[in-house]
Amino acid sequence: MRIRQRMAIAAWLAAVLPVIPVTAQELRIRPMSIGERSVLLLPGADAPLSADAAVAGVRFDLSTLGDLRIYRATYAGQTYTAYADLSGPPRRYAFDLAERRFRVVTSTIRVELYDFDQLDPIVLEHGARSGKAYPELGFALIELDPETDPGDAVAQLDVDPRVASASVQFERPLLEPMMVTAPSVQSPGVPNGGEAFTAAKESLRSDLYVSFSLDMLEPEFTIDIAVRNLGAGRSGLATFRAVLYGLVPDRSTPDPDDLTLTEISTDDELIFGLDAKGAPYEQRMAFSGEELEAGHTYYVKLEVVDGIFPPDDADVLARRFTGFTLDSLKRVQHVCVEPGRGSVAGVPDPLLAQQWHLNNTGQSGYADGRGVAGEDLRMQGVLRDGPTGEAVKVAVVDAGLEICHPDLQASVEAGASFNFNALLTQFSSASLWAYRVESTDPFNFDPTDGHGTAVAGLIAAQADNGVGGRGVAPGVQLRGYNMLNADNQLRAFIDSLGASTFLPNSTDVDIFNMSFGGFGTRPSNPDLVEEQLFANGSRRLRSGLGSLYVKSAGNGFNACYSLVRALNLQIGCMSSVADATNNLPYVIVVGAFNADGKKSSYASAGPNLWVSAPGGEYGTSEAALLTTDAMGWSRGIPLNRRLRNRSAPLDDEMTVNPNGDYTGLMNGTSAAVPNVSGAIAVLLEAAPQLTWRDVKHILATTARRIDPDIAAIEATFGVNTRTVRLGWTENAAGYAYHDWYGFGALDLDAALTLARQYTPGALGAFQQSGWFESAGPIAIPDNDGMGAAQRLRVSGLADDANIEAVALQIDTRHPFPNDLGIHLVSPQGTRSVVNQVFNETLAVEDMDTLRWQLLSNAFYGENPNGDWQIEVFDAAAGDTGRLHAWRLRFYYGNHAAAAENDTDTTTDNMSCPGGRPRLQTDPCEGAAAAASRRLR
Repeated sequence: MRIRQRMAIAAWLAAVLPVIPVTAQELRIRPMSIGERSVLLLPGADAPLSADAAVAGVRFDLSTLGDLRIYRATYAGQTYTAYADLSGPPRRYAFDLAERRFRVVTSTIRVELYDFDQLDPIVLEHGARSGKAYPELGFALIELDPETDPGDAVAQLDVDPRVASASVQFERPLLEPMMVTAPSVQSPGVPNGGEAFTAAKESLRSDLYVSFSLDMLEPEFTIDIAVRNLGAGRSGLATFRAVLYGLVPDRSTPDPDDLTLTEISTDDELIFGLDAKGAPYEQRMAFSGEELEAGHTYYVKLEVVDGIFPPDDADVLARRFTGFTLDSLKRVQHVCVEPGRGSVAGVPDPLLAQQWHLNNTGQSGYADGRGVAGEDLRMQGVLRDGPTGEAVKVAVVDAGLEICHPDLQASVEAGASFNFNALLTQFSSASLWAYRVESTDPFNFDPTDGHGTAVAGLIAAQADNGVGGRGVAPGVQLRGYNMLNADNQLRAFIDSLGASTFLPNSTDVDIFNMSFGGFGTRPSNPDLVEEQLFANGSRRLRSGLGSLYVKSAGNGFNACYSLVRALNLQIGCMSSVADATNNLPYVIVVGAFNADGKKSSYASAGPNLWVSAPGGEYGTSEAALLTTDAMGWSRGIPLNRRLRNRSAPLDDEMTVNPNGDYTGLMNGTSAAVPNVSGAIAVLLEAAPQLTWRDVKHILATTARRIDPDIAAIEATFGVNTRTVRLGWTENAAGYAYHDWYGFGALDLDAALTLARQYTPGALGAFQQSGWFESAGPIAIPDNDGMGAAQRLRVSGLADDANIEAVALQIDTRHPFPNDLGIHLVSPQGTRSVVNQVFNETLAVEDMDTLRWQLLSNAFYGENPNGDWQIEVFDAAAGDTGRLHAWRLRFYYGNHAAAAENDTDTTTDNMSCPGGRPRLQTDPCEGAAAAASRRLR
């Protein structure tokens, strides 16, 4: 619908439709609990056109403007807004009383059953679309028809004698690939220090982001777009614009292979003001498919432009690209098509010499600058002698994977991949004509996204086959799950990560590569489903040894969506603790460094990092990573840059990239993760009986201290100075840790040496303590670097227990928790910055309660018993709060046997600088060196 049409309808409706006062019961507002949250579930499209009701201290106002339903909630003097496009998929909201915001409720119901054999009859009787049981996790998921009210369904299931419990589910935070496509340029905004910290809060910014999904319906195609406000200030009126381009034959040249990008059509929609970090604005936009030609590729530019009826030079607030390719029958291409290119065994890989992440000799990687020799994965021995990860099964959980890529197809495990969009054909017969989808082909239809294929190449690109480069572990058995573009991301998340025995079977995967993350703009905790999922995989998979979950730390170091101070440029904007999944002990969280051996400029930092690996920079002035890409010049990662009229590395390198099947732009913690996944595959081939904890221990023990001279940073708040970023810190167990790098840079040759001599299972039984509770609330002084401190006595755990992770749960009351920095100090005096001050994730207002669970790895190997201390300080005047409560949970084992294993890898009479014993097979300056830290 055009802007002028919508504005006219809005004016007419405002004049003729009165607000109808109704009761909450008449409006069908349901108070209910979702997890620990008290929420008010709102009606869907069957609600009155205009209504006004109150419940639980919240006044709701519903109105309809054309095809747009507007929900307003007034609570504690503030008004919050959400929108639903009645022409698009049904959308339902709940109002979260604690977080004071609207949240999207899905059509998925979580149920606990007394007998899982009863799931199919329950699905049939309640008219649901489908159901899937996860007995090992203790629940099943039921997918409702989108028209069904989930509140009604839960009410019916709650009285069903076969059902132990039923609950609706919030939409999960949007998960997307952890890759950065352009440098983040931030302005300090205000000077660093003093009253300027407070002044920055007076001009909180909005920051809009576009996400999308595409559907084909004869004779048109639709794009369901969602615009989110990631900032802490409410956005203003804006225009959403979708422009369709075709890559069609250039009629001005005689060569039929010459193509040109031609604009086909444009559609504009009005975007109303969005709440800060609130519910997204969703809209369905339709384009005619009749004028599209078979066999061509089409692109869509999605922009949010400032203002109504914006001029051509108006500010672009957000921009994304997507697209699709039509086959000869005008179906969207959803299968990997082999273009007739192959590889030649025994021929050197032409890109290998520039793959600095494997062997950094100071080469450029096709960027302008050169790296520093030795800043790589330290795998020269593995490159020379192997192993290659032979037969280890690795799942790339991403947005798709080109399984027929000439550099990957030899690594792909036949029939093991899965395309979740194949499930859509069960429910949407109207769109069957538009798709050719094969369930075992996770092809990504979007030609602007080659992320999953690039990730796969870093792990498993074939060695010495005459094309491209090579992966860290070219011998693995590779599969792809396209979870990130699945229609039901919640179910696909569970199915992709080890809990599904059919459609797909993910229970036989050894390593899950998770190069994705959420936006983390609000503090969130791992939900019960997530915790059960990863605990189950670590406990049961790999015949009880536990699968490895390797995940991106995030790319939020420069992501000051809401406000930015000069101090953020030094300590970062968004911490790795922003992603709730990163705060689980079962996940190996990976940071990124560049070819100079420094933290990649975008890489999130935090106390939950485990190790770091090469992630590179942006591929222009400084190198990104070289890897496989979606095949062809009209597809893949570089295409985003070309659509912005900018060149990309390898564009002119026809000798090494003749067909456009490779990219020199792969970066992000997304790129660091597959380097670690490949390294773990190498270890598991050499020592297949290693448990998941053994692998973590070996990586931590052998990691090298990268960027060793990085200094601590101090800042003054009020009259007191506080250290806000620590330097490298050695804990009481001898492990060096830094929030930018975890235990350090992965050192594969050293890890392999230790793995080959290590006794599996040497860490003792994995234990999880209960929660140790604090004594009571304490006030947090305003604008005071000294802050408030409180001690907590931990006792009763084994005297020989060794910490593997510490979970901290805080419960605060503060009007603007972005002011808060939180440190935790162990009984042995080790300090961890568990929440950096001015964390973008906490740039939220009007939250009644902040209950947030964080994780720190900095205390690895220490004993948990004794007095722990929390320190909370407020860094900007004007908002006063208190620490209401805090609690600690410990994950631990007994590392005595592991210490003997580690000692066995060293000589008795040789040591490295700082006293750390040296591995028998490696000198101090080599891959095993970890200065000033002893192996324990």
